[in-house]
Amino acid sequence: MDPYEALYGRKYHTPLNWYELKDREVLDPELIQEVEEKIQVIQNNLKAVADKQKSYTDLKRKKIEFQRYRSGPSNIMTLEKIEVQPDLTYEEEPVQILAHEVKQLRNKTILLIKVLLRNHKVEKAMWEREEDMRNHQDIVAMIRVLEGAIRWVDRTANIEADSLAKADIG
Repeated sequence: MDPYEALYGRKYHTPLNWYELKDREVLDPELIQEVEEKIQVIQNNLKAVADKQKSYTDLKRKKIEFQRYRSGPSNIMTLEKIEVQPDLTYEEEPVQILAHEVKQLRNKTILLIKVLLRNHKVEKAMWEREEDMRNHQDIVAMIRVLEGAIRWVDRTANIEADSLAKADIG
């Protein structure tokens, strides 16, 4: 006994067995033609549904364009060597001062400098206290140049303010 027959109490009938072939003892060409026409209709309906689904999918799908890699000297990157210590850490060395700022708190003034560190991008530059950066020999010279530039700007502004004040008096 088949599992389907044991479960449902009747034999399993596929769509192909819907025709009662006992009524027609001989398979005549008309029956074969009729079955082929029905199969063709089913295939056309399935194709129409698949095409419709494909058109919806195509509307939602974005075309991905891949670029072919071309090797050349412009693609070669030079890497700087990083001295790694035995505990797998390395010393971050300041390379350039990008900006400076004075933070005024209630009782204290803090000088900040934005420092670009070696092996970092400009976007990753960090604000550091000037006091903390004074122990780096490379940055000390840059700080001195920066302080000189600030003093020069202050002197220039004072001279302009004095000349404007004298012009107002005269």
